[in-house]
Amino acid sequence: MLYHFCTFRPSIFVSFSDNLADPIEIPIIYVDADKTAWDEKILKEHKEQLAEIVNINVVLGDSLINILYNPLNDKYSYSVVTLYYAFTKQGERIKPIKLWVVLSLKKISFFIPIINLGYASYAIVLKQYDSDNKVIYESEKIEFTLKRQSTTIYSGRPTVHIV
Repeated sequence: MLYHFCTFRPSIFVSFSDNLADPIEIPIIYVDADKTAWDEKILKEHKEQLAEIVNINVVLGDSLINILYNPLNDKYSYSVVTLYYAFTKQGERIKPIKLWVVLSLKKISFFIPIINLGYASYAIVLKQYDSDNKVIYESEKIEFTLKRQSTTIYSGRPTVHIV
């Protein structure tokens, strides 16, 4: 099998020895790929895999939230949860703008309750650290809203809603 490469047009000519088959011209189509788009796609897939392992669950109560999660790997040492309070500000735009204020930082391990919260919109960001205090995982902002529960049928026990 002989390969002939032509420099004046984008194609490959293939001819077979002993005229086993007719020569073939295979056109070459060059498509320029966007490296940054590819890198972003791979990074997004990697973050989704990590988020699946950590499996953050935010359980809402009347004036509390419970945050449950799994450690990322064996190098896990501790986590820090940042709680954000969202409020809207009517500006010149038609839609309200969400502004976030950091309320507290908590060092936690697998579970944390945050109590005595008012009815409002909140968000959390979970960061996991290894023993060298390096971030091994950082979640996106997880937004949720605490709302007043219906009091028409109230048994005296807290009502828990899972998001």
